[in-house]
Amino acid sequence: MKSSTNKGSKQLSLKEKVKKSPIPRNKQEPFKQLDMEYMRDRLIDVFIPPVSSWNPILIRGAIDAHDNGNFNRSGRLIDYMMRDARVMACVNTLTFGILGLPFEWLWQVEDSDGGLVETKETMQYQPTERDLYYLGLTKKFWAKLMESSIPSLIMKNIINMGLSVISRNWKLDYLDGYDQPIYIPNMHIFHPSNIYFNTGTFQYYVTSYVNGTIWIDEKDERFQIVKHVDGERPWMQGAVRSVSFAFMDKWYALADWRSYLGIHGNPIRTLTTNLEFSTPPEFDIEQFIINLAISQQYGQPIQLPQGHTLDLLQANSANVGVFKEKLDDANKEIAIAYLGQNLTTDVTGGSFAAANVHSRVLQDYIEAYATTINRAMRKIIQDFYFFNFPDDVRVPIPFFNPALPIDKTESQKSLTEQTKALDTLAKTIKELSEVEGGKYLKLLDVESLMKKITQC
Repeated sequence: MKSSTNKGSKQLSLKEKVKKSPIPRNKQEPFKQLDMEYMRDRLIDVFIPPVSSWNPILIRGAIDAHDNGNFNRSGRLIDYMMRDARVMACVNTLTFGILGLPFEWLWQVEDSDGGLVETKETMQYQPTERDLYYLGLTKKFWAKLMESSIPSLIMKNIINMGLSVISRNWKLDYLDGYDQPIYIPNMHIFHPSNIYFNTGTFQYYVTSYVNGTIWIDEKDERFQIVKHVDGERPWMQGAVRSVSFAFMDKWYALADWRSYLGIHGNPIRTLTTNLEFSTPPEFDIEQFIINLAISQQYGQPIQLPQGHTLDLLQANSANVGVFKEKLDDANKEIAIAYLGQNLTTDVTGGSFAAANVHSRVLQDYIEAYATTINRAMRKIIQDFYFFNFPDDVRVPIPFFNPALPIDKTESQKSLTEQTKALDTLAKTIKELSEVEGGKYLKLLDVESLMKKITQC
């Protein structure tokens, strides 16, 4: 009896250790209230509904308003244009290409003339332990920033509109590894349609969700305006000004092509007859044509009565090429406006020199956009240090490096040729020094030859 009781108690204890299944909630339970955390932590703008009906007059009006600093319609136009595969591909090529450049942290030091230059960690400035400690904290903030959509939205706005306006709501929060709360900016990118520039006051304004229209004080740390190339009228550098017209041509060509195919894609059957009885109601020609069509669907042969001729009226295939050529031209114009060159798949020929020219133009675009995004990110890091860390700590500089990668094969080939040239020069000098006491050696300008070889 005692053993059986112990056995039963063991079984009971095992059952007690089994996890109970949770009880599901039903409709009688209270529902969780709407969490407005995003709106509570950020200064956001009002929602901009899409506009799907555009014509040449509306597009011209949108670009005219854009040139005057009113981006309400041009911002909506960009949303519509991004539905196009070519526009989307070009914008993503630039955006992710720039943000995918080799990244490094630089340090700012004084040069011999008292100016400030940027240098890598391993060069002129050696960061202290405190510098590296705060840089480590900054890298944690930086990682979260780069994982968000903020950098890509900044890039897309400066590409399409020439500028981007950021709201930055500074809130105390904790970073892993730091026991004190620090100010972290919760950022939001304003839709271009909620931004305008007042040409009378020379000031930017935004339409916010809660606070209405706000004048942007560029010294206010709650805002940041990223301007591309042109500090006075950056919106004039926006791709929307040129791409919209090529986009309009492309979609009108597509619409015309669809209409063309709808009318001429299927051949028209023409029945010719000279028989009087073929006139309805004695002979129903319409039913006769329907019967012919049904017979054709089932693969049945047809037999025409005497005095009837059936012809197919087809469109001239040569006319179709006009639409394709127009689409190809529009796609190339879009790619050139965004990238400075055709997309790689569009290049069908050309010499090596021509390919180098195309690459050089694209590199100019990369350097310009990299400069803009570097300046924007640098401002964020500077303010992050200003509100959080001691003044004597050196502020690092985030840097996307737009320099072309070195071709190691070509570099090694050039080095090999220089080595051979130097060996040849050394042998020549030795031979001349042994001829008649080296009197001919004086005729050889060794210094200039050395410079020429090493600079090749």
